[in-house]
Amino acid sequence: MQPAITNTPIFTQLTISSDCSEMDQVKIFLQDFLRQNDYDEAEAEDILVAVQEGVTNAIIHGNNLSGTKSVRLELHLDAARLKIVVCDNGTGFDMNSLADPTDPENRMKSNGRGLMFIRTFMDQVMNHTNGDGHRLVMIRKRV
Repeated sequence: MQPAITNTPIFTQLTISSDCSEMDQVKIFLQDFLRQNDYDEAEAEDILVAVQEGVTNAIIHGNNLSGTKSVRLELHLDAARLKIVVCDNGTGFDMNSLADPTDPENRMKSNGRGLMFIRTFMDQVMNHTNGDGHRLVMIRKRV
């Protein structure tokens, strides 16, 4: 089923502590949002994988698993796209400087695939850093 097209933008957010045990809450929050907005199962699964990777990276790399820090997930939906923003307290990173996880010398490494999955499932991926922390912005166009 195609997502219902709405002329009224929708915004919602969830803030969690920097603890990987919070990922179940993220999954439920996102699945409910996608279901309420008529995303089919395959598209919802793609979006879920990208968001889980982004939030996990924010918890582990952005906030260094610090229980005093939080991660905010923002969902902005309009007729043209779903914009997902993952905010953490980190200093950010250069997406282009990360090692290619498909390179034979990197295939056995236990990390480095998250951004590859995000780029695979999203139409556009950007990151921004300012005095308030890091923001990973993911765009999925509506079809």
